[in-house]
Amino acid sequence: MNSSSRSSLVAISIAMALLASVGDGLAEPKISFKPQLKARVRELGSAYMKGDWLALLKLVAPFVRECTTAEELREGWTSDSSMKLLSLRLKGIQYDSLYVGETLHVDCTGLDYKVEAGAITVVTQVTQHGDAEPSRGDNYFNWVLIDGIWFLVGSD
Repeated sequence: MNSSSRSSLVAISIAMALLASVGDGLAEPKISFKPQLKARVRELGSAYMKGDWLALLKLVAPFVRECTTAEELREGWTSDSSMKLLSLRLKGIQYDSLYVGETLHVDCTGLDYKVEAGAITVVTQVTQHGDAEPSRGDNYFNWVLIDGIWFLVGSD
């Protein structure tokens, strides 16, 4: 992995740690954004299963993706294993009101992004590692709402 990829992974890790440290309040926003978030989770599963890293990068929060290429994202998400995602189904959404009002700064561009809401989605996924039997498990993805659009921050 080159230094640019490591820098991108560090930026993603820092963003996830920042959001995780904000707190764990569970309150739904006054306006329900469930349909839009559900659609974004479907897009995430579809892009990942197709290996469409450019589409996947567009789902990633701008404060992460602006400093990352689609190839760096692919390297970061696939470097640890030969895992293949066979299916992904949304199981639940928990809103986090403590993300509301946070402003995240992007050092590489100098831009700031104000988070309108935050959520954690729980998905059930079927994965396969190499020739092994497929296995089912849950995964958790952190999302933020910026300018009315849900963006992926990362997984727990």
